[in-house]
Amino acid sequence: MGSVEIASACIGTPLYGLSTVVLNQVLDAPKLKDLPKTIEEIKETEREKEKIKKSPIGLMFNYRK
Repeated sequence: MGSVEIASACIGTPLYGLSTVVLNQVLDAPKLKDLPKTIEEIKETEREKEKIKKSPIGLMFNYRK
């Protein structure tokens, strides 16, 4: 889809570029509406990592490095 957008920019036909935006939202690519959920999942993963680092086993692995 990215190559179609580049080609439409070079040719000067915005219709093809607009169609790729529509395809981007219809196909299985990450969508804008999923962005807040993804950010929350990333934050939760970081919190879990910090909890593991502070656990006794996490401290043991930190000591061995």
